[in-house]
Amino acid sequence: MKQCLPDRETRTLLILALILLVAVPGCAGQAEDTRAGNRTETTALPRDPEPATFDEVFALQRTTVLEGSAEEPLFDMGHFAVSEDHFVIPDPQNHRVLRFRRDGTFVDAWGRNGQGPGEFTEPDWVGLDRQGRIFVRENTPNFRVQFFDAAGQYLDTFPLYTFGPLTQSFLVEEAGAVRFVTVTHIYCDEERREQGFCTVQEQDLEGEVLRRYAPEREIQPDFRGLPFIAGRDASGRMYLAHRRGDRVAVYDAAGRLERVIDLKPSPDVVPLDMAALPRDPVKSARQSDKMKYTLVRNIYPVGDYVVIDFWRANFPGDGPRVVINVFDREGRLLYHGIEHERGITQGAGDRFYIVTQDEAYDFGRYEIREYTLRLP
Repeated sequence: MKQCLPDRETRTLLILALILLVAVPGCAGQAEDTRAGNRTETTALPRDPEPATFDEVFALQRTTVLEGSAEEPLFDMGHFAVSEDHFVIPDPQNHRVLRFRRDGTFVDAWGRNGQGPGEFTEPDWVGLDRQGRIFVRENTPNFRVQFFDAAGQYLDTFPLYTFGPLTQSFLVEEAGAVRFVTVTHIYCDEERREQGFCTVQEQDLEGEVLRRYAPEREIQPDFRGLPFIAGRDASGRMYLAHRRGDRVAVYDAAGRLERVIDLKPSPDVVPLDMAALPRDPVKSARQSDKMKYTLVRNIYPVGDYVVIDFWRANFPGDGPRVVINVFDREGRLLYHGIEHERGITQGAGDRFYIVTQDEAYDFGRYEIREYTLRLP
């Protein structure tokens, strides 16, 4: 019987097809391996993030002890600023600002209770610009920022057109201009939202509002009210979250939504289910004590990573504790379950600070520990 064999051209095409069938998967696998290799080289991501200890992720660089005295007591500390040579610290209880050298030596202090130039009512935040000027924020009831030269001499004041109380603030510097960002700390009703009080907003040094960040639907679509936890990196990005939420919205320097960091895959995150709480405030408070939940405590962009500080409560067999999760810039979880002792935490540039207070000391004693991340 005569066999029907394909002609030469058909045979050639069949051979090429077989070669492609064999070669393409190998090439695809090689390309995938290369891409994975590139990711590993640039970000050193663990494939399955495991719980980490604090010392595995953070490297202690310096410890400074600040002590008050009978003449210069330091009973309370707000958000402090760090320069190459000094710590500049607001003291809300004594209505003034203190300056210490990086070795803990006291330098000077200024201010007293009042509403005039150089006077303060519970100053709770200090920042420094590149010129060395010192910006001091006063919360309720003054709602203003005073700024001073590097020697502590009064320069000027501008008002804060927002509704408090306030949490974070940030200095933004671009093209020689300095702007001031404020974040409020309240659940906002409809009337105040419509008036523009309850927002994350940026002002110039004359007090004019230049920009407002963070529509609520972008921060946490399921919650009403103002998102009030924020962080800012050196490039001007803003990281904003609702304290009870499960996502972090990242805005570029122009205020546009850039991406969202999803916190839900993290084993440490159990958002508080607001829909499950009774509408009555008293019943709500009682019920929340019985639910297990995680609150976003602070956000710190540190170098190329995002450190997020959580407060966990009401977990069976686990008392209230503070844990840290570390994400990369794309929002991928690197490390989780990092516990640290309770204290004031703060990030600045590529540094992370934890401040603890010795309450047994008569005139105030604080230990400031400065860390860097043990990541490439």
